[in-house]
Amino acid sequence: MKIKKRSLLFNMIFLISFFMISFPLYAQEKTVSLDVENMNIETVLKMVAEQSGLNVSISKNVVGAVTVKLENVNIYKALDAVLKTNNYLYSMENGIINVYTYQELQQEERFVNLQTKVFTLAHADVIDLKRVLLSMKTPRGKIEINAKNNQVIITDTPEKVREIGEALQELDQKMEMRKYKLLYSEAREIETKLLQLIPKEKGDIYVDERTNSVIVRATPVILNNIDELIEGWDTQHRQVLIEAKILEVTLDETMKLGVEWQHKDTDSLHSPSYTDFAVKFPVSLATTGGIFKIGSLTADEYAITLEALKSKADTEVLSSPRVVVIDGQEASILVGSSEPYIVATTDPVTKLLVEEVKFID
Repeated sequence: MKIKKRSLLFNMIFLISFFMISFPLYAQEKTVSLDVENMNIETVLKMVAEQSGLNVSISKNVVGAVTVKLENVNIYKALDAVLKTNNYLYSMENGIINVYTYQELQQEERFVNLQTKVFTLAHADVIDLKRVLLSMKTPRGKIEINAKNNQVIITDTPEKVREIGEALQELDQKMEMRKYKLLYSEAREIETKLLQLIPKEKGDIYVDERTNSVIVRATPVILNNIDELIEGWDTQHRQVLIEAKILEVTLDETMKLGVEWQHKDTDSLHSPSYTDFAVKFPVSLATTGGIFKIGSLTADEYAITLEALKSKADTEVLSSPRVVVIDGQEASILVGSSEPYIVATTDPVTKLLVEEVKFID
């Protein structure tokens, strides 16, 4: 039983590792959000496929229910969360996510003849890739490292040898370095995003906070994808100007109004007479008699409203607070002043009274 559990865990690790290596960067960038309770696992996998834009093939033996809550996680992390609780496995081949049981994997590999193939790397160091390669092989497979000649000898099923060979071809590329100077985004923020997309074995990321730049060392294929990602991330944020005016309005004798709260029925309210403003408001914002509804005013309507108040009453602008904030973020406006007050304390040594002026908003 312990051996089976270890084998299952080993296969899960191998599949997750290969999944991260074989997935293109655009697929890794896709995020998935799920909030399901006791839902059929096949339905959940279809939801993952729809959100990621990938195809999915599910074995008829994959059954059960899933309860999971995920918010903007990478596709492979979402699949791991959905399948791990039921001990199911997955692999990626030609843009299709294949989901099957552990027993099906064992049955398929049990009768397959093994083959051996030698791969010589030109750029990458086989020692650095050893951990990844060991996690990719099947339980029957074998990985040998020839550090002197920078070679790896793989003995495994033909399909697995092919998969590992493709992964090695992708990993064994000459590394290049590019510097991305950011205009609007923070370098640390971009670094966090890139670390989620680029496995450690496929590149390095450095941050130059002085110039707000990100330096990436990776293969040309990965760097080309990063070019597109950073171009989309490093965009100017929209700014919102919020402006308000706080007025003190003093009505003269002809403008004072009283309110009678009694009424006969809902259709017959006792209302005083009103003085119409000599301006024309939008129907959605004003009604007969100059009664204002709660709503939004355009810049022109806002100015007209103030002019109307000034023309009909003694109006004084007490404050004109304004704030500029990035769209989607919170901002606050403090309307007031700092008032001084005196705090008196007695020095415990000299017994002298010490006064200090402080301010309160």
